[in-house]
Amino acid sequence: MASYEMIYHELKIAYQELMNSRSQKEEVCRYIEQEKKDIVKALKKFESGDFGKCEISGEWIPFEWIKQIPTMETINEWEKSFLTYGKKGIYG
Repeated sequence: MASYEMIYHELKIAYQELMNSRSQKEEVCRYIEQEKKDIVKALKKFESGDFGKCEISGEWIPFEWIKQIPTMETINEWEKSFLTYGKKGIYG
């Protein structure tokens, strides 16, 4: 089972991998830059103690959701992802 520490560690690894990414395509570079910004924001939330808190309502986002989308900023993002990608979580 994933813990917040594991998520933090995985975010740091993902950030480093994105830093090492090289692409000639502008579209891919924009995606990489946005992902890096999202990860940095999530890591700062860890440091401030706000990781997992909805930026709109202030409610804590369920851990099962955060485990699936660790850069989630609001509870509304889960509903959007759920409708976009279906009922099954990213990791099963």
